[in-house]
Amino acid sequence: MRLRTIPFHEIAADIAEITHHGASRSTRFNIAFHTREEILSVIPERPGFTHEAPPWDPYAYTLWRPLIALSQGLSLSRDTFISSIPSFVVQDLQRCQSVWVATGKTRKALLEYVIEVWTCSSAGKALTAFLDAGRGEGTKWFGRLAQASPKDAALSPVVCRSLRDVVLRLGSSMRAYGGLQNKIEHAGKEGREVDVGLVVRGRGGAACGAQSFWGVEWCGACLFHRVRNAEVLYGLQEVEVAFAVEVAFAVEEGEWDGDRSSDEDHDPDEDDEDDIEEGDSDDEADRLVKELERLNTVESEDEH
Repeated sequence: MRLRTIPFHEIAADIAEITHHGASRSTRFNIAFHTREEILSVIPERPGFTHEAPPWDPYAYTLWRPLIALSQGLSLSRDTFISSIPSFVVQDLQRCQSVWVATGKTRKALLEYVIEVWTCSSAGKALTAFLDAGRGEGTKWFGRLAQASPKDAALSPVVCRSLRDVVLRLGSSMRAYGGLQNKIEHAGKEGREVDVGLVVRGRGGAACGAQSFWGVEWCGACLFHRVRNAEVLYGLQEVEVAFAVEVAFAVEEGEWDGDRSSDEDHDPDEDDEDDIEEGDSDDEADRLVKELERLNTVESEDEH
């Protein structure tokens, strides 16, 4: 296995290049939405080898749960609760999603109906009891589908303290909608009942995600380029692991007040994004590139 380190200033410079020249995407890193023709030009198809969309099964949190618990010192019984969403509730959740997409909000009567129906099931009773016990102890939970986190949910706080919060998050998330739709389609093809896993977990664990791969994936390839590094990514060359190395520097007094109160209810499944107002991105990219170049110069002088 080959290890490759990438100085962060190269990534910052790439970002600045895109910003300044109006390019639609990077030519070096984290590229998504390639066309099938681009991939075929470097990795041709052959009998027994075709470019197909990967299954959703590898995304299942339940597959990785024991490893996550072991690596982070979590209790399988106390820190996570595994349940399933009854098929009739799946249909009601999709109704909530349809209303939210059309109006930007949900109907109170529909919300209460879904909660009541879900609570009447054995799975709903167990889930409600688990959440109620946690609320009594002041515990905050994150609710997600087994295959997808509803981190784009618009109508609920990040943390879940009740079944109502779970319904609001799943009912206002396009990621959850995609996950439910995928399960419904596969169940229809296989002639079986819809089986959707639900995970409620504590907020003490760090994020852990699995991403399947194919050439025209909608997600980026992080520090790789799906076309330029195709042979590595498809396993036709030596396995390679890439790291971005950032030079740490002290924050001068007065630049940051140390207030992290907004992190209290932060979902580790969600990616952190700083708000940048329109027109600020160019100056910020310039500042970052210049600062990292200065630090690299200082490092080189120290070595000599």
